[in-house]
Amino acid sequence: RKGYWKWENSRSSFDGNPNVDATIMPLFTRYQPVECRDVDSNFCNDRVSTERFRPYEFYFLDNNDDDDGIMIPNNHTQQQRQMQQYHHHYHQERQYQTLLSTNDKELRVMQKLRSTTKEKIKLCFVGASHSRKMTQAFNKLFVDSRTADIIEAYLLDVKFPRSVDADFIRGNILHWSCTKTIIAIGQWAASASKNEKYSHIPPISFPDFREEYRNMMKALNDLNVSGVHLRSIHLNPLGDLRFKCPAEDYRHPSVLEVYNEIIRNLTELEEFKNISFIDTDFIIGPMWDSSPDFCHFPPEGEIARAEALHILETVLFGSS
Repeated sequence: RKGYWKWENSRSSFDGNPNVDATIMPLFTRYQPVECRDVDSNFCNDRVSTERFRPYEFYFLDNNDDDDGIMIPNNHTQQQRQMQQYHHHYHQERQYQTLLSTNDKELRVMQKLRSTTKEKIKLCFVGASHSRKMTQAFNKLFVDSRTADIIEAYLLDVKFPRSVDADFIRGNILHWSCTKTIIAIGQWAASASKNEKYSHIPPISFPDFREEYRNMMKALNDLNVSGVHLRSIHLNPLGDLRFKCPAEDYRHPSVLEVYNEIIRNLTELEEFKNISFIDTDFIIGPMWDSSPDFCHFPPEGEIARAEALHILETVLFGSS
């Protein structure tokens, strides 16, 4: 893990009322009952409200620290030394390692970006609405940090892995001379779309999803595309369409987790050793049920900002 969400007492009051303490609000899973779409009632509001997440703030582990920097007396037995080493590594995230707030992480990453960049960087995000929101989050980050003159994010809109073929790659990734390409395509693959153009396409099975991703990765390699990273697909909250029987939307967390495992396993194959997997689940996973619209993370929100910083540091500086 590279960080975690931490409860902050300073965020513990709700709606400006300091008498309502977050400590008395259990963090139950957020979901949308079938009867609660666009319904304003106490029953529905209790289940769909995002207020339960407000007290939590994300902290990065400081990867500049020496993880093994512990002192063990020489007179300890081998068993005692091993036990102390075990307890150190088990608890190092919270006891030993320095934490960085998202603000501090941003300052560090953007300073490094400014000091090392010689030519303008083009980050290309391949995907649909989640990649669009991420592109917006990145460009907001660059504007806020006054680095938009040296780096910019672009969206290359595509809904299915099979669409990233040789023609798409030549006409988009290579045409725009993308410095780094970050791909995440899986939301439409798992949904049962009501869009007239795609309504006849059923959700993509796991074997077919693997085959589509593999073909996409092979096409990227065949055209010698460098700097390619596959981002983990965001998990979606339990919205009403996923609760219906039969379901009208199959973007259930358990389905998307299998998609992510498929992608990770493909990047571990020898033939795709030049394509990396960026797992942002340590940021997204604990907050998987928090997106306001039961699908997307707002570009201006803390989740999107933390994810953007992690991805940026990974693709530019090799941190992982």
